[in-house]
Amino acid sequence: MANFIKSKVQQSVSFLLILVIAFSAFSGVLFLNPSPSYAFDQATLSRALNIQIDGGKGDKTLINADLSGADLRGALLRKVSLFRANLSGANLSKVDLGDADLCEANLLWAKLSEAKLSVANLSKANLSNADLRKADLSGAYLSEANLLGAYLLVANLSNADLREAKLIGANLSGADLYRADLYRADLSNANLSGANLSRARLSKANLSKADLSKADLSKAIADSKTIFPEGFDAVGAGVIFITNRPVGK
Repeated sequence: MANFIKSKVQQSVSFLLILVIAFSAFSGVLFLNPSPSYAFDQATLSRALNIQIDGGKGDKTLINADLSGADLRGALLRKVSLFRANLSGANLSKVDLGDADLCEANLLWAKLSEAKLSVANLSKANLSNADLRKADLSGAYLSEANLLGAYLLVANLSNADLREAKLIGANLSGADLYRADLYRADLSNANLSGANLSRARLSKANLSKADLSKADLSKAIADSKTIFPEGFDAVGAGVIFITNRPVGK
């Protein structure tokens, strides 16, 4: 009797083990040999990394690609199209994305320290809370981009197009914004201490409660609708105010 019960138990255990293995194989997560879980598609990541290997040849289109959380540190992705791509939380430190198309891309919490983004198209991109320390964004297109709380310490934004960009609470301490176009940009509560805003366009920009200590605003252009921090002497700082005139007059 004892042998019969033992035999039945062994059969039940074997049957359950077969069910577990079958379910694991079906779901793509092997019970006996677990593999890491990625938020992004591995094939897409391979394509992105292969772009730098083939010397710039081949397919450079990664439109709508999901690379969230991907590790692309130091990758060469010049002129790649990442239109509307999801790069949230991705590590893009020291990556070369010069002249790349990142229009409407999601870069929420992305790590882009020392990244090369010169002349890149980041218009309407979500860069909220992104780490862009020492990043090269010279001549980049960032119109209507979301940079709320972004970390842009010592970043190069010279000649960048930041029209209507949202930079509320962003850290731009020591950043180079020489000749940057900040028309209608929202820089309220931003840290611009020691930043270079010489010859920057500040027409209709909102700098209320921004930290402008030791910032260079010589020959920056503003108008009657530019909002400076309360008590800030814009004229004394070298800002040039232009008169809004009707077209044709």
